[in-house]
Amino acid sequence: MDKLIISLMMLSIAASANAFSDPTRPLMSAPKSAPTEKVAVEKKQPLTAIFTKGKKRFAVIEEKIYRKGDIYRNSQIIRITDDKVILRTAQGTRRLTLIQKIKK
Repeated sequence: MDKLIISLMMLSIAASANAFSDPTRPLMSAPKSAPTEKVAVEKKQPLTAIFTKGKKRFAVIEEKIYRKGDIYRNSQIIRITDDKVILRTAQGTRRLTLIQKIKK
């Protein structure tokens, strides 16, 4: 008789435990999010590196190597310094600057 009572108590405890939901259990489907505004994302910085070989300087722009006098997007590279590239465009001059300077 005692075993029967204990068994019934165990079953009732197990049944009541199933009634609680696990707060860490993932949702079956993700809730729909509110519509978001489209935000213009800035283009990746095109100038990624500047290096020298002897007295010549080179710039890595959009994964290509350029030197003074080369044409990049209809603009002529007129100067390369330690941290920037100066371009001559139809509208005037434009400067591309390195974001992070690497110590020599």
